[in-house]
Amino acid sequence: IKYEKSRAHDEPVWKIKAEPHVMLRLKRHFPRVSQKLDELVFTDTLEVCRDLEWFLSRYPLEADKKTLQRITDGAREHERHEQQTHDILSLIVPGDRFELAEPARDYQMVGAELAYHVRGLLLADDMGLGKTVTALCRLTRPETRPALVSTKTALPWQWERMVKRFAPSLRTHVITKGSPVDGKGKRYELGRIERGADGKPVSVFPDVVITNHHKLSGWRDELAGKFRTVIWDEGQAFRNPETAMSSAAYHIRSKATWCMMLTGTPIHNLGDEMHPIVDLVQPGRLGDKEEFLQEWCKRESRGKGSLKDTDAFGSYHRP
Repeated sequence: IKYEKSRAHDEPVWKIKAEPHVMLRLKRHFPRVSQKLDELVFTDTLEVCRDLEWFLSRYPLEADKKTLQRITDGAREHERHEQQTHDILSLIVPGDRFELAEPARDYQMVGAELAYHVRGLLLADDMGLGKTVTALCRLTRPETRPALVSTKTALPWQWERMVKRFAPSLRTHVITKGSPVDGKGKRYELGRIERGADGKPVSVFPDVVITNHHKLSGWRDELAGKFRTVIWDEGQAFRNPETAMSSAAYHIRSKATWCMMLTGTPIHNLGDEMHPIVDLVQPGRLGDKEEFLQEWCKRESRGKGSLKDTDAFGSYHRP
C-alpha cells in the first residue's frame, strides 16, 4: 500500500496491490474503485484513512512509515471530527456564541456552529427557515472574516440589507463592476479610505464583500486568497463544473478556510450534480467524479448518472 501524489491531478491518492482474495475484499469495502483494475487507486480522505486502518487490522499490507503514519493521523482526525459533530448536534457544545442584533433561532446557531467546525457545510434547509441568518451567525467571529458572499444576480443588495440588520457593525461592499480593471486600466479597489486614530488616511478592507455568481470569472484572481470564508448562496448555480463561473468559484474556495453553501435545490436534473456541489464545499469529500459515479450512481450516457439510492446517499452525508 502506498500513499503518494497522483500524476494526473497532483492530489494525494492511495495505491494498493495485494493477493487476489484480498483485492476482492478491498473492492467490496471500497465500492468507489473500479472493479476491473489489478491495482486499486482512490482519493485520500479522512474517512478512507479510518477504513484503511480497520482493513489493515485484518489484512496487514506492506507499507512505509510515512504511509502508516498518514493512516493513523487521518483515522484519529476523522474520529475527532465525528465526535465534535455529535456533540454539536446533541447540544453538548453551546451554540449561543453568536452575537447578532436580532437573536438567531436555536437551530440556526447549531447550524452555524456545525459550519464553523466542519469548515465546509452544505445547508439545504427549506425556504423561509433562515439560511442567511445561519450564515451571518458565523461571521460574528472575527477569525472567519473577511468573507465573500456570492449570490444570484438580483440578491447582492438584499444580502447587504440583511448584514446591516443582523450584524450592523460589519463593513460591507457590493461589487458592481464585471472586472477589477476598467477600460482605461484603472483598478477598482475593494477597500475604502478611512481616517485612522492619528487622523491619517488608511485603506480598510470590508468585512463582507458581496457579488453575484456571474462576476466571479472576471474577479477570479483578484478575489482568490483574500477571504477566510466564502458563502455560496443559491449554490445550485455551480452544478456544472465546466463553466468559467464554476472554475472561478473552485479557485476562490481553494484559498479560503471556511465555506458554506446555501441551497434548497442542489439537484436540478440527475443525481450526479451532487458531486460538483459537494466538491465545491468540501473538496475531495466524494472522491473524484469517476469514484462518485462508481459508488453512488447508475450510469447514464456521456459520463452522467442518477443516484442508485437517494435515501442512502442523503442519510450517509447528513452529519
